[in-house]
Amino acid sequence: MWTEQRIRCTRGAMCMLNKTEVAISDAKQVDNKLWWEKNPMAYDWQGTILAQQGTREFFEEIDRRFFGSSPFYLGQKPSNG
Repeated sequence: MWTEQRIRCTRGAMCMLNKTEVAISDAKQVDNKLWWEKNPMAYDWQGTILAQQGTREFFEEIDRRFFGSSPFYLGQKPSNG
């Protein structure tokens, strides 16, 4: 039996899911949400930056660390232009 739940498929087409597919999809979404809540993305996951998170100084230190360690930038910040 098909449900009324629809999802967007490839190329913008709408698809319908059966109850089992909906349950599996919902469970995966819940698992994914719980994982990200337990493991949030963070710029300073080790807590070593002294500046308050979200301040200019905080992000300047993030930039310094990133650009200093990236072989692509060779220690230089890209220009804004």
